[in-house]
Amino acid sequence: MKGIEKIKAGAERVSKMKMNQGWQWLLYLDIIFPLILFLIALLPISGIQSTFAHFYHNYNLFIICPIPNISAMIGVFGLILHVGLMGLALFRKKWLDLILCTLFLLAMLAFFGLPIDGMPLNYHVIKLLDFGTSL
Repeated sequence: MKGIEKIKAGAERVSKMKMNQGWQWLLYLDIIFPLILFLIALLPISGIQSTFAHFYHNYNLFIICPIPNISAMIGVFGLILHVGLMGLALFRKKWLDLILCTLFLLAMLAFFGLPIDGMPLNYHVIKLLDFGTSL
């Protein structure tokens, strides 16, 4: 029973957490959620691997990538998300939040734009996934 009580207490603490800072949203949207998708895509289950590999790739390109390509609609939402949360932090005069949001933006710009061996870093990460057949 002691283990169940610990789980309930942990779930209660998580439910009381408030995400009222921009950096908290960016931590979840830029790092935690994609990491969960990536780890699920690495599971050795054939149907799950390719589905979550595609989901991870599409999420990165269309949701969190801050480098816009208007014709393909890649990176538009990511840029609006990052700049919008930075603007909100500036409006609220929360300087630490603004600095952390800027660091998240710079980290995402590096992840999607920093070339290593002629390819952006995100393509080196995607090489680890098994896309199987196209959906």
